[in-house]
Amino acid sequence: YAKNMIAIANEKKAEGNVENATFTVAVIEDMEPEVEKYDAVLALNIIHLLEDKPAALAKIHGMLKPNGYFISSTPSMGKIPFQWRVLIGLFRLVGFPRFESVSTEQLRKMIEAVGFETVEQWIPEGSMQSLFLVAQKRSG
Repeated sequence: YAKNMIAIANEKKAEGNVENATFTVAVIEDMEPEVEKYDAVLALNIIHLLEDKPAALAKIHGMLKPNGYFISSTPSMGKIPFQWRVLIGLFRLVGFPRFESVSTEQLRKMIEAVGFETVEQWIPEGSMQSLFLVAQKRSG
């Protein structure tokens, strides 16, 4: 799916004649961080699947330029209806990735602990709610 999203992003980039943006698919645990290289890092629907969330967030922090942005969306198991929680448990039995729920407050604290400042956060209406969060790397 990510490769399709990258293709769409590159099409939009070409249509808009944008030359100063690149899009990449990567596995955070496997990446060798390029220190202070990126203006923004997006982690969409992935943090709840990571085994060592604080380490991944620290790596992302180190990859961002000063005042760079970290943008994420993370589902919260507490916000998911009971029947979905049962299905997720069943999916795990047949090999789907583990889903470790994090509360809005836990996630915000983890993000701020590695040196980010929360700029904005919101949870859209709906049964499958996720926390959308924009954080900025503090300079200095």
